[in-house]
Amino acid sequence: MEKLLQSKFKSPSIKSYKKDSSVSSITIPSILVYLTCKSLELDTSEFYSINFFKNLSKLSKEYQFQFFCQFIVDEGFFKDRTLTISQKKQKTRNGFIILLDSLEFCHSNPKNNKDDITIFGFNFSIILNHLDRAIKKYGSCRILV
Repeated sequence: MEKLLQSKFKSPSIKSYKKDSSVSSITIPSILVYLTCKSLELDTSEFYSINFFKNLSKLSKEYQFQFFCQFIVDEGFFKDRTLTISQKKQKTRNGFIILLDSLEFCHSNPKNNKDDITIFGFNFSIILNHLDRAIKKYGSCRILV
């Protein structure tokens, strides 16, 4: 099956390589990239582009929030009383800001890619409301530690 997918979609996955001991490798199967881009009427080369985020922002808030959650799991961390996003690719950063604006989350507007994007703490009640609705609709996966 993997060979069939590779022949159809060329690249088997998008990879993020380990830079140091604190960064883990991420692999996204190409079929998921293909299906996501196809549903947003984009070419796979536009994955995480400005157009990707613009098209995503036209979807319902529910879908936008699902993507927001996925993005912050991969790229975000809590810093003091804020949620911080560290993303160095300028187009992805600009696109994520489009998504934040669409979700009406107040955030910083960093001037360069060395500054993090900060989602201010007073957004947390809004984020929790979105999360509660998603859990009621889709359920929750509780991980015991």
